[in-house]
Formats: sequence, C-alpha cells, structure tokens
Amino acid sequence: MIGPGQAPPGRGSTKIITVPAPALGADWQVTVPTGTVWYINSILCVLTTDTTVATRRFSIACSEAGVVYFRVSQGTTQPASITRTHIFGATTFPATWPLADSVIAQWWPFGYPVRGDHIIAADTVSLQAGDQYSTIRLNVTEAMEG
Repeated sequence: MIGPGQAPPGRGSTKIITVPAPALGADWQVTVPTGTVWYINSILCVLTTDTTVATRRFSIACSEAGVVYFRVSQGTTQPASITRTHIFGATTFPATWPLADSVIAQWWPFGYPVRGDHIIAADTVSLQAGDQYSTIRLNVTEAMEG
C-alpha cells in the first residue's frame, strides 16, 4: 500500500541533493527540476550566526510562483555567535541526545511531494548580514511527473 507522499513502488530513485551555500545573509533555495517530483525524506543544513544580537527562527517553505503552500517551522530559535545543524526528518531526537545543543531536529512528513518548478527554501526570521548557511542536503526520492 502506498502512503501519502510515497512514490509508487519501482518508480523513482533516492538521491542526496546538495544545494550550494548562498551568499552571507541569504536564505538558501532549490528548484525541483521540470517534469519531476521530489518526495522529500529529510533536509539537513548548518546555520552559523554572526555576532549581531538577534533571535533567528528557521523554517522550510515550499512554494509555487511565489506563493508558499507548505511550511514547517522549528520549535526553537538560534541566537548569535553559534553554529547549529538543523535536521528536518520523519523522527525527532530525544532532548537527552548528546548533541542536542548543536543539533536541532524537527519533524518532517516523510515523502512530502514537491512538484517540478516548485521551490524548497529556507525562510529565516531575523537572518543577519553575516549569517551563513552551509552543508545543505536534501534526501529525496525523485520520480517523473505523471
């Protein structure tokens, strides 16, 4: 039985999509290739914040033609002068996980489908000019549309 957002058996292949790091002070984004569907299994990125005092709140947004239709926001914030790995996946980690201070995990609906020409992007409230995203990876199952 196929669950919501799962590619049909035998269709599609699992890939790791590496997104180039954006310029300082910019959110990252990636566009799903035309004619494909990405079933997003997980997303990982690293955010290093500069010394500017501000509380950053990180979200992942999916959009089409500039209209956001799906967003998952992290339940915690990131202060100045710290590096954290942000993971969106089908499970969350216990608060007692040894790397809890440097790794922030957030639930993501496994296999969430995003169609060709749609955009998957970071959407960070209070992102500062010196903040930097890096190590951006999406684990997806890619299938042809239709």
